[in-house]
Amino acid sequence: MTKICPNCKSENTDDATFCQDCGNELLRTADPGTNKNKKTNSRGTMDFWNKQSTGRKAVVGIAGICCIGLILIVAFGGMFSPDKTTTTTPATNTTSTPPSTTSNTTTATGTQVQIIYDGAWSGSINTDGTGQSVDGSGNKDIDIPSNVNIVAAVIQKSEDNSQTLTVNILKDGKIVKSASTSASYGVVSISTSV
Repeated sequence: MTKICPNCKSENTDDATFCQDCGNELLRTADPGTNKNKKTNSRGTMDFWNKQSTGRKAVVGIAGICCIGLILIVAFGGMFSPDKTTTTTPATNTTSTPPSTTSNTTTATGTQVQIIYDGAWSGSINTDGTGQSVDGSGNKDIDIPSNVNIVAAVIQKSEDNSQTLTVNILKDGKIVKSASTSASYGVVSISTSV
Protein backbone atom coordinates (compact mmCIF):
# COMPACT_ATOMS: atom_id res chain seq x y z
CA MET A 1 0.00 0.00 0.00
CA THR A 2 1.27 3.48 -0.77
CA LYS A 3 0.83 6.78 1.02
CA ILE A 4 -0.41 9.80 -0.89
CA CYS A 5 1.06 13.15 0.14
CA PRO A 6 -1.76 15.55 1.11
CA ASN A 7 0.40 18.47 -0.04
CA CYS A 8 1.67 17.50 -3.52
CA LYS A 9 -0.38 14.30 -4.14
CA SER A 10 2.77 12.23 -4.85
CA GLU A 11 2.82 8.51 -4.07
CA ASN A 12 5.23 7.40 -1.35
CA THR A 13 6.10 3.99 0.10
CA ASP A 14 4.00 2.74 2.98
CA ASP A 15 6.85 3.10 5.51
CA ALA A 16 7.73 6.72 4.52
CA THR A 17 7.17 9.37 7.17
CA PHE A 18 7.93 12.33 4.88
CA CYS A 19 7.07 12.88 1.24
CA GLN A 20 9.97 12.05 -1.05
CA ASP A 21 9.08 14.97 -3.36
CA CYS A 22 8.13 17.92 -1.12
CA GLY A 23 9.25 16.77 2.36
CA ASN A 24 5.80 17.18 3.89
CA GLU A 25 5.03 14.94 6.88
CA LEU A 26 2.83 12.02 5.88
CA LEU A 27 -0.12 10.67 7.83
CA ARG A 28 -0.85 7.03 8.46
CA THR A 29 -3.70 5.76 6.45
CA ALA A 30 -5.91 4.24 9.10
CA ASP A 31 -5.11 2.93 12.52
CA PRO A 32 -6.74 -0.48 12.79
CA GLY A 33 -8.57 -0.04 16.11
CA THR A 34 -9.60 3.61 15.86
CA ASN A 35 -10.40 4.32 12.23
CA LYS A 36 -8.66 7.68 12.60
CA ASN A 37 -5.70 9.00 10.72
CA LYS A 38 -2.68 9.59 12.95
CA LYS A 39 0.61 11.33 12.39
CA THR A 40 3.54 9.02 12.27
CA ASN A 41 5.80 11.35 14.18
CA SER A 42 5.36 14.62 16.02
CA ARG A 43 7.15 17.56 14.42
CA GLY A 44 10.38 18.41 16.19
CA THR A 45 12.49 21.53 15.78
CA MET A 46 15.12 19.64 13.82
CA ASP A 47 12.68 18.06 11.32
CA PHE A 48 13.11 20.84 8.76
CA TRP A 49 16.90 20.70 9.04
CA ASN A 50 16.95 16.91 8.81
CA LYS A 51 14.89 17.03 5.61
CA GLN A 52 17.46 19.22 3.85
CA SER A 53 20.03 17.71 1.52
CA THR A 54 23.69 17.53 2.49
CA GLY A 55 24.60 20.05 -0.22
CA ARG A 56 22.08 22.59 1.09
CA LYS A 57 23.37 22.11 4.66
CA ALA A 58 26.94 22.71 3.45
CA VAL A 59 25.93 25.95 1.66
CA VAL A 60 24.14 27.21 4.78
CA GLY A 61 27.15 26.33 6.96
CA ILE A 62 29.63 28.08 4.65
CA ALA A 63 27.41 31.17 4.43
CA GLY A 64 27.19 31.30 8.23
CA ILE A 65 30.96 31.05 8.62
CA CYS A 66 31.46 33.82 6.03
CA CYS A 67 29.02 36.11 7.89
CA ILE A 68 30.78 35.53 11.21
CA GLY A 69 34.16 36.15 9.55
CA LEU A 70 32.93 39.42 8.04
CA ILE A 71 31.60 40.60 11.41
CA LEU A 72 34.94 39.82 13.07
CA ILE A 73 36.89 41.67 10.36
CA VAL A 74 34.70 44.78 10.77
CA ALA A 75 34.98 44.60 14.58
CA PHE A 76 38.78 44.28 14.57
CA GLY A 77 39.08 46.99 11.93
CA GLY A 78 37.06 49.36 14.10
CA MET A 79 39.12 48.62 17.19
CA PHE A 80 42.47 49.23 15.56
CA SER A 81 41.74 52.12 13.19
CA PRO A 82 42.49 55.62 14.50
CA ASP A 83 39.63 57.87 15.48
CA LYS A 84 39.01 60.45 12.73
CA THR A 85 38.72 63.28 15.27
CA THR A 86 41.97 62.46 17.04
CA THR A 87 45.16 64.14 15.92
CA THR A 88 48.56 63.12 17.12
CA THR A 89 51.19 65.81 17.52
CA PRO A 90 54.78 65.17 18.50
CA ALA A 91 55.94 66.40 21.88
CA THR A 92 57.88 69.65 21.69
CA ASN A 93 60.20 71.45 24.01
CA THR A 94 59.33 74.76 25.62
CA THR A 95 59.20 77.53 23.06
CA SER A 96 58.87 81.25 23.49
CA THR A 97 56.85 83.50 21.28
CA PRO A 98 57.42 87.20 20.79
CA PRO A 99 55.22 89.68 22.62
CA SER A 100 51.82 90.25 21.08
CA THR A 101 50.08 93.57 21.13
CA THR A 102 47.02 92.46 19.16
CA SER A 103 45.79 89.67 21.42
CA ASN A 104 43.56 90.81 24.24
CA THR A 105 42.94 87.72 26.35
CA THR A 106 41.45 89.48 29.34
CA THR A 107 40.16 92.91 30.30
CA ALA A 108 42.01 92.96 33.64
CA THR A 109 44.35 95.77 34.53
CA GLY A 110 47.76 95.34 36.11
CA THR A 111 50.08 92.36 35.70
CA GLN A 112 49.05 88.69 35.71
CA VAL A 113 50.60 85.33 35.02
CA GLN A 114 48.05 83.37 33.00
CA ILE A 115 48.22 79.55 33.00
CA ILE A 116 46.23 77.76 30.28
CA TYR A 117 46.06 73.98 30.70
CA ASP A 118 43.25 71.42 31.18
CA GLY A 119 45.12 69.27 33.72
CA ALA A 120 47.07 69.65 36.96
CA TRP A 121 50.19 71.83 37.15
CA SER A 122 52.61 73.29 39.73
CA GLY A 123 55.58 75.64 39.84
CA SER A 124 56.78 79.01 41.09
CA ILE A 125 56.43 82.69 40.23
CA ASN A 126 59.23 85.14 41.06
CA THR A 127 58.78 88.91 41.14
CA ASP A 128 61.87 91.09 41.69
CA GLY A 129 63.61 88.25 43.53
CA THR A 130 60.65 87.23 45.72
CA GLY A 131 59.20 83.81 44.94
CA GLN A 132 55.97 82.01 45.64
CA SER A 133 54.91 78.43 44.95
CA VAL A 134 51.78 77.88 42.92
CA ASP A 135 49.78 74.83 41.93
CA GLY A 136 46.37 74.09 40.58
CA SER A 137 44.30 72.49 37.89
CA GLY A 138 42.82 74.08 34.80
CA ASN A 139 43.15 77.66 33.61
CA LYS A 140 44.15 80.30 36.13
CA ASP A 141 45.16 83.99 36.20
CA ILE A 142 47.50 84.92 39.07
CA ASP A 143 47.70 88.61 39.96
CA ILE A 144 51.17 90.13 40.40
CA PRO A 145 51.80 93.16 42.66
CA SER A 146 51.81 96.41 40.67
CA ASN A 147 55.19 97.65 41.92
CA VAL A 148 57.39 94.94 40.32
CA ASN A 149 59.77 95.29 37.38
CA ILE A 150 60.60 91.65 36.52
CA VAL A 151 58.24 88.66 36.42
CA ALA A 152 59.49 85.09 35.98
CA ALA A 153 57.45 81.89 36.06
CA VAL A 154 58.39 78.20 35.93
CA ILE A 155 55.32 75.97 35.55
CA GLN A 156 55.33 72.18 35.01
CA LYS A 157 52.61 69.79 33.86
CA SER A 158 51.85 67.19 36.54
CA GLU A 159 50.73 64.63 33.96
CA ASP A 160 52.20 62.38 31.29
CA ASN A 161 50.27 63.56 28.21
CA SER A 162 50.68 65.60 25.03
CA GLN A 163 48.25 68.41 25.92
CA THR A 164 49.63 71.92 25.56
CA LEU A 165 50.51 73.98 28.63
CA THR A 166 50.71 77.71 27.86
CA VAL A 167 51.98 80.39 30.24
CA ASN A 168 51.39 84.07 29.40
CA ILE A 169 52.60 87.19 31.20
CA LEU A 170 49.92 89.86 30.79
CA LYS A 171 50.13 93.63 31.30
CA ASP A 172 46.76 95.42 31.32
CA GLY A 173 45.12 92.49 29.53
CA LYS A 174 47.69 92.23 26.72
CA ILE A 175 50.20 89.41 26.31
CA VAL A 176 53.72 90.69 26.98
CA LYS A 177 55.38 87.28 26.69
CA SER A 178 54.14 83.75 26.06
CA ALA A 179 55.62 80.23 26.13
CA SER A 180 54.17 76.75 25.84
CA THR A 181 55.00 73.03 25.82
CA SER A 182 53.22 69.83 24.91
CA ALA A 183 55.95 67.50 26.18
CA SER A 184 55.15 64.86 28.75
CA TYR A 185 55.57 66.47 32.21
CA GLY A 186 56.68 69.53 30.19
CA VAL A 187 58.09 72.66 31.85
CA VAL A 188 57.51 76.25 30.74
CA SER A 189 60.09 78.78 31.90
CA ILE A 190 59.33 82.41 31.08
CA SER A 191 60.48 85.83 32.29
CA THR A 192 60.15 89.45 31.21
CA SER A 193 60.27 92.98 32.50
CA VAL A 194 56.92 94.70 32.90
